[in-house]
Amino acid sequence: MNYQRIYNQIIERAKTRQIEGYVEKHHIIPKCLDGTNDKENLIKLTAREHFLCHLLLCEMYPNNIRLFHAVFMMSNIKKRKNFQNNIFISSRLYEYVKQKRSKLQKEQWYQKRKEQGLIINEENINKFVKLYPNINLIENNKHCINYCYNNELDINNIICPCNKGIKRFQNYTKGYKKYCNQKCANFYNKEQSLQTKENNGLWNNSKERLRKQEINGLSQEQIKQLKGIKISQKLKGRKVDWTGDNIIQLDLNNNIIKEWPSIRQAGLELANTSGETIRKCLIGRQKTAYGYKWKYK
Repeated sequence: MNYQRIYNQIIERAKTRQIEGYVEKHHIIPKCLDGTNDKENLIKLTAREHFLCHLLLCEMYPNNIRLFHAVFMMSNIKKRKNFQNNIFISSRLYEYVKQKRSKLQKEQWYQKRKEQGLIINEENINKFVKLYPNINLIENNKHCINYCYNNELDINNIICPCNKGIKRFQNYTKGYKKYCNQKCANFYNKEQSLQTKENNGLWNNSKERLRKQEINGLSQEQIKQLKGIKISQKLKGRKVDWTGDNIIQLDLNNNIIKEWPSIRQAGLELANTSGETIRKCLIGRQKTAYGYKWKYK
């Protein structure tokens, strides 16, 4: 079907007639096709003719999303005060306009993202994985890597000093942060702070650095043992103050066995604990502790 010929016939017929009642102004060459608002480019049409002209323009220029958008808006028009003949379209026509408009919107979005370098190229990702196999990538990291390769930026600038992740993206003005996560930032900031203090002679024998050197290469169990030895050496020879409420140890027949100066001392000597079960027995949460009854003096 020759849509251009039908369109021209409607326009030519409208030029040589006078319409009484409701009319709508139509751009012969649409503004999205570089049309102007000059009188020569404007024509008065009926509502039905105006809608048909826009449908014909969609068929004449099937890749222009603005023409489909205009038809969509006209099909959803609301009633006006002096306009009794609203435009109603069939369900098939409505579906065609919506599908075509949606398809063109997706194509424009994809093209725009592609021009900005935001569409992920798997070749770039594979190239990066070969260089840094130990880094676990998420979707946001892939966009960063793709952007660097497309814009010929140095990929090493977005690698975190820990070599385990990509630096966090802050915003388009400030770019990337220094580290991949807060835990990593805390670790490196602490290291830099200690090194600065040592370089300036403020803390030549920093406790943190000496302790790190001491436990370097030890397992978790060995570190716990070392910690226990240090605590015992620190407490060696120190007099323990057993101040507290005096308590009485009883057997199950309520016979007094011994009097203790505090809950803590009784717990340490009987079971090498802080005496929490004795405390529960004293406040009535349980009847016995370590096989005995207890009460305050």
